[in-house]
Amino acid sequence: MKLRIGKRGSLGRGNKKIRWKLIILVVLIVATLAGGIFTYWNYHKEQLAKSEKTLIETKTLAYATDLDDSKSTLTSTEAVVHYLTNWAKTKGVKCTSDDYGNVIMDVKASKAYKKAKPTLLICNYGTDNFEGSIAPMALSLYLVKNNSETGRLRVIFTDNTGNNAEGIKSIDKDYVKGNYNIICVNGNGNNFWSTKTGSGSTYKFTKKYTTVKPTGNKAIRIYMRELPGGIPALLSSYSNPIKELSNQLASFKTNAYIYELADFHGGSNGKTLLGEASTTIVIDENDYQKFTDKLDRFVTKFLDKKQEKYPDVEVGYEEVKVPKKVIKSADADEFVSVLYTLLDGVYYKDNDDNIVSTTNIGKVYENNGVYTALACANSLDDASLDEIDTAYKTLCGLSNIKFEKTGRQKSWSVDEESTLPAEIADAFHEFSGKDLEFTETPASSIASYVSGYNKKADIICVNLNNDRLGRYTGTILTFLKNQEHKTNLAQAAL
Repeated sequence: MKLRIGKRGSLGRGNKKIRWKLIILVVLIVATLAGGIFTYWNYHKEQLAKSEKTLIETKTLAYATDLDDSKSTLTSTEAVVHYLTNWAKTKGVKCTSDDYGNVIMDVKASKAYKKAKPTLLICNYGTDNFEGSIAPMALSLYLVKNNSETGRLRVIFTDNTGNNAEGIKSIDKDYVKGNYNIICVNGNGNNFWSTKTGSGSTYKFTKKYTTVKPTGNKAIRIYMRELPGGIPALLSSYSNPIKELSNQLASFKTNAYIYELADFHGGSNGKTLLGEASTTIVIDENDYQKFTDKLDRFVTKFLDKKQEKYPDVEVGYEEVKVPKKVIKSADADEFVSVLYTLLDGVYYKDNDDNIVSTTNIGKVYENNGVYTALACANSLDDASLDEIDTAYKTLCGLSNIKFEKTGRQKSWSVDEESTLPAEIADAFHEFSGKDLEFTETPASSIASYVSGYNKKADIICVNLNNDRLGRYTGTILTFLKNQEHKTNLAQAAL
């Protein structure tokens, strides 16, 4: 029996067809596997990113919660310094402090990041409104403890109580000098990254007065308290209790409600938004009902409009003991008039409705027969600031009030296309998936001082509250990880 195999070579051609089919099949299998692996890897990366974001948000919130729980004890610079130095000791972080409320923490670079440019984080805190310091401090503490695999990091916690920058103005400049990327971290306002902060002026208005015996026989104290406070130029609107109460006193005069002014007090300094103010007036007992009716309308109107924004605010009045002395009518009228007319709030906006210049009356107090009001102004435009200087001086002259300009702070700016802002923007997008838009703010910042101490440093400013705590912390951590480094330990050892 013979086996027929066909023509010569036909079996070889059949094998080739089978071989090509096998090759195509293998390619398809490999492509399918590769696609699956790639899909799995992308999914795995996404899950890791989500996990990292959740971890950062959870841990930063824990730091913020601990600070919030401790805020009742952190009412002095000494207490904050003790809290921070004790925290550093328990975490094994190198730390030192000075006599001006500055606490300096240092973390060494990891092996892989020895060639990375070091980063200096300067975190503001204030004991007058510690609530606004919580988010910046929580961000900074997290980065100190969780950047062991990045470059060298120095964090300076600096006392900025009253927005006076006393800590950074008094610090040993060697702590700030060096080839740093510098990030200035602020609170007490909205959330934004800034490439320009404004210049500022501070003012003092004084009025001598004479006291006389009151003619009235009933006294009423009108008060506003538990407003949140903060930095004036960081908020687009704010109910200043000094202005609210002086407006009410002016309304009494306009409507022929006769009163005598016994006192007017409020605020802690001229550069921050005050949280409280009060004034005491003496009236005739026969006018008591009409005064209280008008005050009831004042309280109701304010709470109807503002209580949702300021849920903790207290506005009201109470009968008090008649004081032995009141301010002479002519002196009181001049002082109330100047409080009523002095600039306070947004001074100028540009054509795009962006705030350019702001003003703020921050404190009123009495001492040795002299009433004093303290105020400040901030502006992205020096010409506007000069206008405000002139306006304050003119208004005081018309009211027989002594005017004094007590200080001036320079503005600060950086090109947002320069290296540090560009790298921060990349890190922001990498971490959040969103594009970063930089803001110019009229509020003055410590960056103006820092840039004077270290003229070669790259600087940027960030302002935050708890709403963006996790995102902004993750942005800075991503920025730190993106600095020059070796990709594995073998390379790092070279």
